[in-house]
Amino acid sequence: LDSGILSRLEPDAPNDADAQGPRFREEVCCELVVPGDAASLAEALALGAARAARLAEGPSAAPTFGIRLLSGEHLVSASLQVDQNAEIIGAGVSSTVVRLGTDSTLEFCGSVRLASVTVCRDLATTKAATSGGASTLSGCRTVRALPLIEVSRGSCRIEQCDLSNASGSAVRVSGAHTSPMISQNAIHACRDPGIVFRDGADGSLCANRLFGNSSVAIEVHSRADPLIEDNDVFDGRQGGIFVYNRGKGHLRRNKIFRNALEGVEIKQGGKPLVEDNDIYDNLECGIFIHDGGEGRVIGNRIHSNSYAGIEIKDAS
Repeated sequence: LDSGILSRLEPDAPNDADAQGPRFREEVCCELVVPGDAASLAEALALGAARAARLAEGPSAAPTFGIRLLSGEHLVSASLQVDQNAEIIGAGVSSTVVRLGTDSTLEFCGSVRLASVTVCRDLATTKAATSGGASTLSGCRTVRALPLIEVSRGSCRIEQCDLSNASGSAVRVSGAHTSPMISQNAIHACRDPGIVFRDGADGSLCANRLFGNSSVAIEVHSRADPLIEDNDVFDGRQGGIFVYNRGKGHLRRNKIFRNALEGVEIKQGGKPLVEDNDIYDNLECGIFIHDGGEGRVIGNRIHSNSYAGIEIKDAS
């Protein structure tokens, strides 16, 4: 691997904003510390929203408030819907852990920013739910579990986080005009696809490391059209990126390697632009287009895959 790849895969690289700790991206009207000003993230969101509402001028949107999660573990046992202008930052992924219960998720519906935290749902909290639950077909469940983060509308930011979900996906983005910015995260150890874009969503997935997921790392379908660039997608137990069912997307400058199946799979009317990527050392094809898949493949470096560099078949 060249030095550029090695630096991007360095496991001990710092993920905090700077030596003084993460900072809020913009000026906040108030800052709540958890624990301290509030006992939990849910309480801090309610307090922050109330304070911001009091400071709002006329009918304009309430100002942004900040929540700082101190080092330690923060348990979220019930789902939280975040539709305020808020920034939620931790002390760093090695210090601040948000642990979700079996039936809980974080739903982002506005301009929230989440940064510098670990968010996880581990096997211990999901063992009871996944044993004897949904039916299976060829070892795969037919019903997917809740993601860690559900982005259902708005333009949130998720950055410099560590995301892992032993029972589902890390992030699921749904709905037309839903446009998050997901950048500089480690997304790993997910049972379902690490990141899912669906139902007309767009947004960007940039400069992330997606590795060691049980399903594909990135899934795009049902008219979703995200920008997927400068990511390292590697060591997946299935494929790297899967575009199908009229999904689109612009895949550029990604490094997609050492996945157990294809680097990129396109089928059923999927129509991405695949441009300027490095796709190598995957255990099947570099790019596999089949079952009516479409798209453009331009200027990629595809080599050292176990099967064809590009395979096109079945009315594609």
